[in-house]
Amino acid sequence: MEDHDEALGGGPRREVSAATIAGREARQLVVPTNRKLGEWQATSIKLETMAARLKAAGRHDPAIAEGAATLRQLVVAETVAFEAVVAGAPEPVQLHSRVGDTRHALRALAARLGAILADLGEMPAGR
Repeated sequence: MEDHDEALGGGPRREVSAATIAGREARQLVVPTNRKLGEWQATSIKLETMAARLKAAGRHDPAIAEGAATLRQLVVAETVAFEAVVAGAPEPVQLHSRVGDTRHALRALAARLGAILADLGEMPAGR
């Protein structure tokens, strides 16, 4: 049986590299988390802005701290779930830069939310 590409005059198909396969699998692994991250990052920036404005005005709104704490809990839970999925992936996928980038974004977001809470006096920055 003739290869489909050969039948079209394009010659035989090339083998897909292991790096390409790992990249595709890594992309599939990170997409669900990255979709959440975009919304969460936008929300964290809004919370950070509102907290700074209130602090500058000498006011306090417990709803901002509550929102930051709730979002931080979501981010921590997503980080645990993400790491569990990553642990079950093949090593080339685990080590792929897409996975590292998502891991870094989760950590940065949790740190931002922790800093917001610390600034509001709700949580030490190191926690």
